Amino acid sequence: MFDISENGKEEVMSYLKKAFGDRKNNKYDSQKDKNVLDNSAKKGRLQNLILAKSLIVKL
Repeated sequence: MFDISENGKEEVMSYLKKAFGDRKNNKYDSQKDKNVLDNSAKKGRLQNLILAKSLIVKL
């Protein structure tokens, strides 16, 4: 291990928290984007199904 002064420890810890915290947030954000895309696809399929059923009823 290295001898690091108190000020140095604070700088290193803040950098590590920022670096690893960003990775966690990026994973969460990418999952969030994936969920938005999945929801959009589900809504599109549902709208197509409703449209098809309404056309069948009109015929």
